[in-house]
Amino acid sequence: MIAEEELLADLTPPQRQAVTHIDGPLLVLAGAGSGKTRVITRRVGYLIQQGISPGAIVAITFTNKAADEMSRRVGELLEMKSGSMPMVSTFHSFCALMLRIYGTAIGLETNFTIFDTGDTAKLIRNACGDTGALPTGLTPAKIGEFISRAKMQMIKPEEVSSRLELPQFQASSLARIYKRYEEMLLENRALDFDDLLLKALDLLNNDAAREVIHRRYQYLLIDEYQDTNHVQYLLAKRLSEHTRNICATGDPDQSIYGWRGAEINNILDFEKDFPDAAVVFLENNYRSTEYILTAANSLISNNKLRKEKKLLAVLEKGVKIQIHSCDDENEEAKTLADLINQAQKRGSKLKDIAVMCRINSLFRIVEQTLRTREIPYQLARGVSFFQRREIRDIMSYLRVLVNPADQVALERIVNTPTRGIGAQAQAALKDFAQQNQISLYQAILQAEKIMTLGKSQTNVIRFGEMMEQFRQRLTPTSATEDIVRHVTDTSGLRTYYKQIAQKEHRTDELSPEANLDEFIGMAQKFHQELPDGSMMDFLSQQSLVSDTDAINNQTDCVTLLTMHAAKGLEFEQVIILAAEEDIIPHMFCSGDERKIEEERRLFFVAMTRAKKFLNICYAHHRATRGSYRPTAPSRFIKELDPQTVEGLDVTELSKPVRTNQFIISPRKPAVEASVPTPAKPRCQYRPGQRVYHEKFGYGVIQEIYLSGANYLGTVNFHTGGLKKLVLNIAPLQTVKTDQ
Repeated sequence: MIAEEELLADLTPPQRQAVTHIDGPLLVLAGAGSGKTRVITRRVGYLIQQGISPGAIVAITFTNKAADEMSRRVGELLEMKSGSMPMVSTFHSFCALMLRIYGTAIGLETNFTIFDTGDTAKLIRNACGDTGALPTGLTPAKIGEFISRAKMQMIKPEEVSSRLELPQFQASSLARIYKRYEEMLLENRALDFDDLLLKALDLLNNDAAREVIHRRYQYLLIDEYQDTNHVQYLLAKRLSEHTRNICATGDPDQSIYGWRGAEINNILDFEKDFPDAAVVFLENNYRSTEYILTAANSLISNNKLRKEKKLLAVLEKGVKIQIHSCDDENEEAKTLADLINQAQKRGSKLKDIAVMCRINSLFRIVEQTLRTREIPYQLARGVSFFQRREIRDIMSYLRVLVNPADQVALERIVNTPTRGIGAQAQAALKDFAQQNQISLYQAILQAEKIMTLGKSQTNVIRFGEMMEQFRQRLTPTSATEDIVRHVTDTSGLRTYYKQIAQKEHRTDELSPEANLDEFIGMAQKFHQELPDGSMMDFLSQQSLVSDTDAINNQTDCVTLLTMHAAKGLEFEQVIILAAEEDIIPHMFCSGDERKIEEERRLFFVAMTRAKKFLNICYAHHRATRGSYRPTAPSRFIKELDPQTVEGLDVTELSKPVRTNQFIISPRKPAVEASVPTPAKPRCQYRPGQRVYHEKFGYGVIQEIYLSGANYLGTVNFHTGGLKKLVLNIAPLQTVKTDQ
């Protein structure tokens, strides 16, 4: 183990203060690139050096990639084996682990399945069908978002009408769908991502379980504390209440997940929750050059909801930020390709270059251009691997082995590959299961009793026998890789997808058969790293991947990713695309200063991923949402210190900002040339105004423009989504902001 002097030798005084704090609450306000991961890992090491058991320490972060990196650093620092390491995990993974171990205390069967977004979408569609309820204007995806928000606010189905601001007809339908969805999760013995947090909180509210957990875990470190939601906040307080040994690390200026429930006040109010907390500021930035940091500081200083601090450059001044004004998205894509070529000529590797934008859909033209220029790239969509048909198939087989009650997985594989168990036979199985109040899997095992199966009866019996043989091979000592390989081959999946590839003349590395082999490789790696890990553990790990987990740092290619996915990463050069009004800040944020501040933080995060070179592009015209229309530079470009940028004409900086189809000038309002001058009488509505529609409920007006003699408006409804309305005749009522 590394000596204490060596552990602390290269730390600055603030870093050393954070590392050597042992007991009691600690808040570490760590600016971008300030060595936060180093501080956390050294702190873990220091605690262990002081005689604290590694098993008593829990370090929680927000992505598997960050957890893996932190775990690797701790292991190298202390020269420890994986079995003796402290717990380093994401919130969801840690909660899943606690539920696997202690879940019986709250009546939870520990072989539960974790349903991903694809599974929950299917369940919601089924819930809509079972209840006969699908509120007008709501898709199953929107209903899923509603249910997730309700869960994170700890709102139960029966409380929807009283606690949420919804039209009565919508509230009633949503409550019925939500209730049926919860029942179906129970029937499948499954938890969704939100349930992992909620059930863990239930566990910590159970006196017996909480006492055991508190005895085991004595020190809690939470990274990215600014991104915790309300339930995670409650979990943190519950986990640390017995010792109050909680270390929260984060940066309010990088809080960018409010749209999924993160509450910035969790970190801003930490000192209210823990008045005796020690507070350490880490402001030295070891990542970016002075020009980049000066620009980032000037941008974020426009936010009011923050703790005052300033990133201080340790590195050289560097080169100024390059601003690129493009005619449209095609020229923008060519510009970034030229920038990549220039980087290669100066000796940069492609893997050190990232292209970022606000939304994934803007990468379409970029991908086409990079392919034409033969520039290798990767798109950070790690989850998509697990959405591929063949991967969902093999995972469904494994899920049923672990949890036979998982009907969603069972329905997927019962006739995959095709084995003569069609829709009619499946309906007969479901009827038998319902009549006898047993699971679908139990009905399959009793197929010899179901005469209505007809010619399919023999096929169902064989399928049941095969699944039982698989389950017999699944023992506590089974190697995960061996089980996955056996199921892939014996089920017929490999042959099935090999035949498909032959028909399609596919021999590339992305063929279904190659993907199955890659999945087997993941199982092999899992078994090597966790020899005692179970199939449940393996499936849990795969269910909780995120987009950034699939970024390959070994392959020399450009990385394309959204600004949200860029959190926690760094690159020598960052190219930001589409820095335009209505994109960043997003049009849905119009009129909401709190959301505008989050968008500014998002731009700040994107900027501070760059080490040496930062390029920001915007276009004057862009094809979006089915139309080709003029655009304007993002207000955030104009908030950058002008001494830090090059390439933007001063006349561009002085141009008024176009917002919601109108131009807002510092001097006097003007109307964009392409939009007719509004006719009198003036429109009674304005962008950012809150309204109520008798069909769609409450919403906020995003933009207003003239079409002939009518005012048209785009309104973002809380539950109905984005709608375009003729404001002259739409049944809208204005809502006071205090309602």
